[in-house]
Amino acid sequence: RQIILNLVSNANDACRGEGEILIALTTESALEGDQPQPAMAVLMIRDSGEGMPEDTLEHIFEPFFTTRFTGRGLGLSTVFGIVQAHGGHIRVDSAPGDGTCFEVRLPMTETAEPLAGPDQEDDRFGDDYISEPVRAPVPAPHAGIRRLLVLDDEPEMTHLISNMLSGWPVVCEIAGNRRQASSLLSLNPDRFDRILIDYSLGGTTTEQFITDLRARQPDIKLIIMSGHHREELSKLLEASGNAVFLAKPFTIRELVTALNQ
Repeated sequence: RQIILNLVSNANDACRGEGEILIALTTESALEGDQPQPAMAVLMIRDSGEGMPEDTLEHIFEPFFTTRFTGRGLGLSTVFGIVQAHGGHIRVDSAPGDGTCFEVRLPMTETAEPLAGPDQEDDRFGDDYISEPVRAPVPAPHAGIRRLLVLDDEPEMTHLISNMLSGWPVVCEIAGNRRQASSLLSLNPDRFDRILIDYSLGGTTTEQFITDLRARQPDIKLIIMSGHHREELSKLLEASGNAVFLAKPFTIRELVTALNQ
């Protein structure tokens, strides 16, 4: 549902109140050699908006990236994360004047399977082949991780994190800004086992917030989420007591690995 909502919202913004949006859902199966492969659900969402140039397509799934069209790009990193977490593929075809078509393929199974993430680095931001399905089980969060504080002002991202961890007895409490986070922490400083912080929050600098947090709770485990390269945050990570870095967008495997460090 979240995939459809985000893609249709982007299509609507691209059409600027005019044009058409086509939504289609089909299934397909394939053979690999002589072996039948799992059936795939294929979701296609096409709009008749102005379309996007190639240099925009190269970045469309990056966190915080938007185009000159109002809203275009918002939530697409979340879509990418959901598709990847479910072992699917996503591709986008677009050109100026020709509209845009998103095609999502997700494996269909008769019984639920563990969600998985990639075991190796992939080309996350290619405009054609986006992700490689991997079906290895994801390790569970350590038993001592029961309650998280997620500090992020993007509701789609906090919702995605909560969904990713819903299969385990881990409670996520959400703070949309530093004031809310400080309020939750002041009520019970030892309430949370981990704190996930979005580096790109506005207002007071993230560095100062982390410094103040470390002064009050020197032993708290911090995970800093960012769409920036790790090298750009190296000084912050070191100053914050070697906080764990988690690159956006991330898979369930990468999220759990960060939590378990």
